[in-house]
Amino acid sequence: MLSGSIANSKLANSSITLNGSAVSLGGSATISSAAGTGLFRVRKDSLTIANSTDVAITGYTEEFDVDNLFANNKYTVAVTGTYFFHYSIRNNNSGTSARFKIALKQNGTELQRSNGETNTVSNGYMNAQMTMMVGANANDYFELVTFQNSGDSNFSAFDIIFQGFRIA
Repeated sequence: MLSGSIANSKLANSSITLNGSAVSLGGSATISSAAGTGLFRVRKDSLTIANSTDVAITGYTEEFDVDNLFANNKYTVAVTGTYFFHYSIRNNNSGTSARFKIALKQNGTELQRSNGETNTVSNGYMNAQMTMMVGANANDYFELVTFQNSGDSNFSAFDIIFQGFRIA
């Protein structure tokens, strides 16, 4: 390992590439990353889901929202990038076989392959969940919807979790 210093004048016409950016030697560079920002986790303890219709999940309790990006039941992206989301919902003893899902919407449109889905059965705690990485532009927003078709218009769900953060 070298010790000591080299005068800037000796490096004046030299440069390197650092993370895709040219950096003049003898100068300085600041490397920053927003990865890991926008961290949030919200929950809803219980929800009644109407039969055979998408129901927007509202009325969350924030567990944490580091950058204050979760408001009005939506997570709004501050910086263009790739985001990691995980979401889940449970149901208790539906008493019948039914389709039960939770899905992620981006700017009001349900994302393809975003469904966490299961078929419910009686006497069980069914859990529908999904983990996704999604590209987003600044000001895009994300929200959750749920669906069931048991024939019961008072279908009960609980332990709803929605969480995420920027990964790149």
